[in-house]
Amino acid sequence: MRPTPWRGIKIRLLELHERRKAEIDVLNAAISENYAEIECARRGRQFGDPGEQMKSAEQIQGEICAAMADAWLAACERRVITPSLDVRLSIVIDTQERRQLFGPATGDECRLFVHRMAARDALLAVGSLLPSPVLS
Repeated sequence: MRPTPWRGIKIRLLELHERRKAEIDVLNAAISENYAEIECARRGRQFGDPGEQMKSAEQIQGEICAAMADAWLAACERRVITPSLDVRLSIVIDTQERRQLFGPATGDECRLFVHRMAARDALLAVGSLLPSPVLS
């Protein structure tokens, strides 16, 4: 019985997957080291100097997740779906700016709009957490 060509393809794909995982691990290590250097430069220290301990990857990840969750909840509280004059349709209003943002549309379309805006706000919040590059 001859081996099928799919077996060889599957083995090759597994090898490529393992190689990609190894490359990603190397890149993540380089990013973590670069982040540590940028943080030290921002705080006016040399990389590797004793002093304040650097945050672990878990601490940084926790801070980012917390910021994203806070931004998401705030965005969903800020944008409210209310009924429009046409009973079958809804609109999205901004409670801070007191204006209509979206609609009239179906409830599903309004919900999708609110979630997309919340995702945008969460990404903006995470972008503001990242250290700015240090120019020398």
